[in-house]
Amino acid sequence: DPKVIYDPHDGKWVMVWLHGSTPASSKILVSVSDDSDPNGTWYNWAIPANLNGTTTSTNWSDYQGVGFDEDYLYITSNQFNSTGSFQYARIKIIPKSELYSGSAGTLSWQDIWNIKSLDNENIFGIRPARMYETGSAYYLINRSDFVTGTYIGLYKLATPAMTLTTVK
Repeated sequence: DPKVIYDPHDGKWVMVWLHGSTPASSKILVSVSDDSDPNGTWYNWAIPANLNGTTTSTNWSDYQGVGFDEDYLYITSNQFNSTGSFQYARIKIIPKSELYSGSAGTLSWQDIWNIKSLDNENIFGIRPARMYETGSAYYLINRSDFVTGTYIGLYKLATPAMTLTTVK
């Protein structure tokens, strides 16, 4: 399920796709163009998908979403254990300054995982926004639990502390 987006803040193309279906092989593959022409140079990274921050988990990633604001790239995913059972959703927050530096160097990131709904259930399929205007908050959305289908969840990520709050 590769995702390809254009970031008009910086004039870059971004591709994100997932590789592997075991915790040890799971990677988030990220590619960024060096300018607005997708036919030119690209920089590539393979980020271990079994990490929550710097802590190794026994999960692998699937069903990614990709969004951005003026400062960060946001990659969401659902985490599954080695038997394929859903565990929780995760948000990986990567500074665009590192991705767009033109060097394919080392990346840092912050992760938020085990995100809960208003009824304290693990959410499935959180989706990031593509923020075209500057602001001090970033938004994500998800649908209600598997069975009920009675609401959607709106989440607000306040910068610079990257604190996630459930709005509704």
